[in-house]
Amino acid sequence: MRTARRTNVEIRKQEVRLKAQFAKRAALWFVLLLLTSCINAGGSANHPTPAATPSGSPAGVVDVRDAVNWIAGLPANAGRQSLTLNAVINQAPTQVEGSDAPPANCPVVFARLPPLTDKPFATDFSVAGVTLPNLLPSSIPSLELVIPNSLGIIDLPAHGELHGHVLDPDYVSCPDARSLFILDSISNASGQPSPTPASGNSGTIDWQPWSDAGIGLALNYPAGWSAQVTRNVGSVISAVFTAPDGTRRVSLDVIAGETHWTEDANSVPPAPLAGNRRLVANAGVALGRLVDVVGAEADQGHQRTFRLVFNYGGNTVSLSMNFVDGMPLDTTGLAIFSGMAASVKFSQALGITDPMDPTLTAKTVIGPGPFIGQDTAISLATATSSLTQVTVDDYQLVSERAAREATPGICREFSQRPEAVWLITLSGTKPTGESARRLVYLDATDGASICQTDLPASP
Repeated sequence: MRTARRTNVEIRKQEVRLKAQFAKRAALWFVLLLLTSCINAGGSANHPTPAATPSGSPAGVVDVRDAVNWIAGLPANAGRQSLTLNAVINQAPTQVEGSDAPPANCPVVFARLPPLTDKPFATDFSVAGVTLPNLLPSSIPSLELVIPNSLGIIDLPAHGELHGHVLDPDYVSCPDARSLFILDSISNASGQPSPTPASGNSGTIDWQPWSDAGIGLALNYPAGWSAQVTRNVGSVISAVFTAPDGTRRVSLDVIAGETHWTEDANSVPPAPLAGNRRLVANAGVALGRLVDVVGAEADQGHQRTFRLVFNYGGNTVSLSMNFVDGMPLDTTGLAIFSGMAASVKFSQALGITDPMDPTLTAKTVIGPGPFIGQDTAISLATATSSLTQVTVDDYQLVSERAAREATPGICREFSQRPEAVWLITLSGTKPTGESARRLVYLDATDGASICQTDLPASP
């Protein structure tokens, strides 16, 4: 019995020791667990969970505005995103903005991609016989349509559901890369892209005439408009033609002295020709320069100023109008300006620099001579061309007018009045090692160099 009692006592003592050890271990585990929780909490406070990125492309078909807003919210590293657009496909603009080539791998016609919008947008308009770009303001959501080479040549509808993608890694270095929509296919197509809007019907038959005998200039302006004329206030004469409601206004300014300028990359145009574009345009039966000045962005458009500039009677003449482009395109205003420009008449004889078209008054026949011979002309042309390894492609003795009309560009506007011109076409190598074809103009009387210009390579 004693032995049994001792055994039971020992067993109870051992159970007490085991319970105490278990309690210590449980307490230790609790402390460790609590410490770990604190550490994790501190780590979360110092390193917050990254914000969630947009989860995939919008479901279904979206309009352009919603697509633009969605793209704007994507992170820079979002990568390619599939998208289906319900969009208007506008014609690509015909005027290329700038001559710089796009970076490698960018669409080769980057400056002429069809804009995608929610409402139809005329990308061009015509004024004074010149086509100009209608600029999309930032207030109009738009994307630019890229058609991959794999699709070949396709006829674009005016409207449809466009299946494709944005943020293509191949175009990440392109200008405005986030606005490029790369087409995969089109469904539910309808209509044909709208053509470039004409300048409208000016209805000039019932217009009223305006003229000034002192400067020998006349034009027509719309019936019902007023004409206010001032003189010798910074110009020879100034006339402002205003619509009855004051919403449209065309100004004519005649400034003493002619304007001369040869456009090149390193020259600054004089004030009458200062603007974003200078294009040959119609001034009655003659030619001037249409100067396009792009101003600040207006409501759904841009402020624009057109100046039709030409020389006449020793003066510089400027016919100008302020205009808003974009969605509020005023085709009636364009038609009025075009009609007034087309109605310009000259009562005095035109000189070599009038208006800015020397071809108009150039000699149409070859003079009596004597002239240098063919071999001499070829030798002089070769010497002045700066080409080496020269071969002669063609040579002609022509009149002054024929020489001016031989090729577009600066050689149309040389200042000399020769009795005849030798036109010598040469092929050879430039000092830089490139192959070239060059047209050299020589005064046929004495062989003096008049002009030279590069020609396209022979077909």
